[in-house]
Amino acid sequence: MDITHVTALDGTPHAVSQGGAAVRLGNTRYTGQVNIRGLFAWPHTLETPPSSAICMKHVDVASVSDTLLIGHMKDVLLQPGKGQFTALVQMTNSCLDTAQSGMGVEPVDGGRVLRCGFSNIWFGAHTGDGMVVNGTDGAVPGLQFTNCMFMGNGENGVRASGVGVDGLYFSNCFASANARNGLFWEEEVKGSFGMAVCWVPRMRLDRTWNTGTGQRRHAPERSCWWIWSGMAWEQAETKKGLWSCWPPGRRTPRTGCERMEIA
Repeated sequence: MDITHVTALDGTPHAVSQGGAAVRLGNTRYTGQVNIRGLFAWPHTLETPPSSAICMKHVDVASVSDTLLIGHMKDVLLQPGKGQFTALVQMTNSCLDTAQSGMGVEPVDGGRVLRCGFSNIWFGAHTGDGMVVNGTDGAVPGLQFTNCMFMGNGENGVRASGVGVDGLYFSNCFASANARNGLFWEEEVKGSFGMAVCWVPRMRLDRTWNTGTGQRRHAPERSCWWIWSGMAWEQAETKKGLWSCWPPGRRTPRTGCERMEIA
């Protein structure tokens, strides 16, 4: 399926018909091999937002690029349901702007979101969270973000919740000017979280983390956790604004370890 250079204006408001989208894929049956390029979706008025611009449910192998999506409840929604999965979605070079949230990864009824990656994407100027990952009612085993910006949102840059979330990885990402936190990682989230060369002024990990040493460490606000060779590092320590990672059981920096700048 190839959807190229499409303009979608004035979608049906969410208050009138929930679940509508400019592009809705895999709603009731499997949909594979999808290419979406150059989609522009905007409702003209932010007072009556449609549910989403792109909604994917039972979808496998999708490429989304060069899109401009503005003013929806969630500009992009990945929401597989019972017996469904959303897998291998790769989204790049896109702008998700001025919605309630830029993207929602929210499987329901045991649905799964698998092996998806996002690069060069703007998640900004939303009234709520820039990005929402919710594994309360499904599984999200691994999402990767590269060169993404989470800025100027009314809540958090990224909010992760639910025991089904197992692995979020950020590389060269930037979060700033969000009303609450750059990253909000709720207590029930399990698994691993990794960052490499990212700038997040305010981070909150609302949980106690098992570092792999058998001990549990509290992760206060403005703290950072790393992944190195598949292992969670201990809480970072700050020196002159640079947060360096220490491996479990060691008290000296590892040579060549990634670093992260914190405001």
